Amino acid sequence: EETSSQVVGYGDTAVVSSIVRNQQFHMYQEDNAIVRYLDTHPHLTVLLDSYLGYPIVLRVRNPKQIVITSDLNFKSILANPAGRVAAVLAPDPLDVGVLDAVNRAWPSLWAGKVSWAHLMVAFHGQTKWRLYAVGPGAP
Repeated sequence: EETSSQVVGYGDTAVVSSIVRNQQFHMYQEDNAIVRYLDTHPHLTVLLDSYLGYPIVLRVRNPKQIVITSDLNFKSILANPAGRVAAVLAPDPLDVGVLDAVNRAWPSLWAGKVSWAHLMVAFHGQTKWRLYAVGPGAP
């Protein structure tokens, strides 16, 4: 019996191998902590750019608690979050995280220099995320 390793596409080997072996593959396991946190706080309304955050939106129990990029009021809430969302979720602004709408609107957020944003939880993984409470003084 001849065995060969076929690569379907760059980085797809693990996915294809797990499917062939009938194993469950979690490409976004690092987001599990965020999903669990949001699921245990179902009344927390969160602003999230779905560019990098789409796996979170797809897996959270109550997606209506998240205001995402395609929502008609996203840009308005991004500019004026006070009283409209309780928190803002942002990825590390390194690499592609710099393209995130939250990081573009509030570039000093991760440096701790946005006075109204208070760090609630930091999530660690390949992509690091931080959840900030929208505090007093927010626009």
